[in-house]
Amino acid sequence: MSQARKTSLQGKLIDSPFDDYIILLPCLCVQDSPENPCPCLDQTKILIPKAYLQSEPIITKRSAQSGESLYQVELQPNAEVLLEETRVVSAKSVTDQVMRGSGFTLPDSDIIDIVKKILDSLKTPPTFPVPETPVPTINTTRSTSDPH
Repeated sequence: MSQARKTSLQGKLIDSPFDDYIILLPCLCVQDSPENPCPCLDQTKILIPKAYLQSEPIITKRSAQSGESLYQVELQPNAEVLLEETRVVSAKSVTDQVMRGSGFTLPDSDIIDIVKKILDSLKTPPTFPVPETPVPTINTTRSTSDPH
């Protein structure tokens, strides 16, 4: 008999601007005790569609070095997530790299407009394929005045 597999992630949950997704900041925990807080140094954000959750995120006994509680997230084995890696670089260096590869240059005002358009486009959630197996309904804590 085959036992269903799952994927577990652990980290800090942050507020998501998207109703159908949660955002997790992963933490590496190497010791199994509350006295040894977990370093959460990676600036990667994991955007997880709620449709791939096997259950609600569970608060653990572990905490980050900052003192925040960590959560355990159980995902379906076929889950697809979006990783967003964050690092600080100068806008000029990114622009120079892009322009150097394209063979043309733009005035700074045009570059600012392009960056604004990119940032605006990031305000809409990415799309993911719908999982084939049904998943449990996730209760949200958001309240709305619309009864539907």
